[in-house]
Amino acid sequence: MDIDERLQTVEEEKLTVPIEVLLKNIDFLPKLSIEQTEKLLTSLPYKMEEIESKIVALEMIFDEAQSRCKRVESHYKLLSIAKKQSKELLSEGDRTAWVNCQEEVQKAQDDVLKAKKALKEEQTLFNRLERNFIAVRKIASLVNLTNTVIDESQRYV
Repeated sequence: MDIDERLQTVEEEKLTVPIEVLLKNIDFLPKLSIEQTEKLLTSLPYKMEEIESKIVALEMIFDEAQSRCKRVESHYKLLSIAKKQSKELLSEGDRTAWVNCQEEVQKAQDDVLKAKKALKEEQTLFNRLERNFIAVRKIASLVNLTNTVIDESQRYV
């Protein structure tokens, strides 16, 4: 499957729900209890910290993969210059193509892509948890405000 087909598949898999449908079905969404809200407020920061640590490790792996890829490409570039001297690869384009066709270079480039994919996946997970934490914090704030208003109103009854 070529890149265009893969990109098309991803585009087709996107689920877009109109806002009207979401608002119409909002009453059917699960509601958080106060206990669930407290548990999420307590546990989400720890999970986010855990994922941040993983992101840092994945960033290092990604940087190392990029560095190794550059070293491997440079090694083969030097070998291609030796082939230029022996009149095998005369043009710059031929030498670049030869370097990119080397199995070790291709493996290094694939490793960079794998590391980048893993990093992006963890960053996406962290972003989702961060949005959830903000939402739960807002819910807790609303519950707290509601309780304060109820307590105030009880004093006048």
